[in-house]
Amino acid sequence: MLKPLSHFADIHYGKSPAEVIAVDGVVPVFGTGGVYERATRALLQGPAIIVARKGTLGQPNFVEAPFWPSDTTYAVMPKANVDPRWLFLQLALFDLSKLNEATGVPSISRDWLAKTPIHEHREFEQTAIAEIIFSVEGQIEKTEALIAKQEKIRAGLLQELFTRGVDETGALRPPRETAPDLYHQTELGWLPKGWEVKSLSTLAGELITYGIVQAGPDIEDGVPYIRTGDMNGSELSAKGLLRTSKLIASQFKRSTVRTGEIVLAIRATVGKTLPVPECLDGANLTQGTARFSPARGVDQRYALWLLRSTSIQRQIDINTKGTTFSEITLADLRQVRAAVTFNTKEQMAIAHTLDNSDQVHNAYRSELIKLRALKSALMQDLLTGRVSVAPLLQGQAV
Repeated sequence: MLKPLSHFADIHYGKSPAEVIAVDGVVPVFGTGGVYERATRALLQGPAIIVARKGTLGQPNFVEAPFWPSDTTYAVMPKANVDPRWLFLQLALFDLSKLNEATGVPSISRDWLAKTPIHEHREFEQTAIAEIIFSVEGQIEKTEALIAKQEKIRAGLLQELFTRGVDETGALRPPRETAPDLYHQTELGWLPKGWEVKSLSTLAGELITYGIVQAGPDIEDGVPYIRTGDMNGSELSAKGLLRTSKLIASQFKRSTVRTGEIVLAIRATVGKTLPVPECLDGANLTQGTARFSPARGVDQRYALWLLRSTSIQRQIDINTKGTTFSEITLADLRQVRAAVTFNTKEQMAIAHTLDNSDQVHNAYRSELIKLRALKSALMQDLLTGRVSVAPLLQGQAV
């Protein structure tokens, strides 16, 4: 059964925090986007839900401690026998932008907010639903923390592996400070003896080339082509790619990519690099992307991580032009300098270490996607009453 929000909570206007904001304040001040300042005292006591009154009508914020709601917000204070976390989830599920009644700056009136339809649950059900969904949210936060940690580990590995390399056992060489005889000075700094500095153009079996000028209309049985917008994820996929005619593609054979080659974004997300999977063997590129085919003696996976290394990405950043439209020219890209080892065993060891780190990262990412999908499903099912929470309380499958 649906009942208005006013049945479950009282709604208070926020107030300008100008008089209480201070550098040494400890009380959070909430605006439409969340906490943005600290105050010396609270206007209200939690728990409560902060809802935007005007401006960006986004997701509500939940607060348990004393707080100060700014004059662009409402403070929704749950009544007795109403679980505040459950009410927060109900408001998070509802699209608050539907309450906008302004033609200019988006805004919500308190009367309209008070009429927001909420699915009624008994108090013990409210608590159970909140516990279940917040438990999943806790797993999501832990997984996000693991991903952030793994990203730092991978960044550290990229720096260390491409400045110190690995020895015959596959372990990182000791740093130059403790083993100076293992290093020599180069234009890119101290590198392991035997390593060289080369331009990207010399590390490519074929010159780095850009793709087709005009893709033409999307053709169902045509040749797929890769745009910078297709490179947002962690891997390239044939799903969702536009296709050009075989005639047009035949005129741009230089930008035909093969399995194992590397695609670089030279516009928009400049520096993004992804390997070409088997499903895209024979695909083409657009002008926003470039093709890198590793030269003889350069392992393909090693080349991918080399292009992602701190030194090369920094040089790409330096040579990227434009403020509203970022781009690096092929001429500048070809001249980027790389610290490289031509020891095949060392190349493969470096690539293997980074591949393993990437697999761990991707496993966490996959888990995060599953958890977010689970949370979304639980919110839709439990908060609306579509699925009863009782079987879950009994440890049974829904």
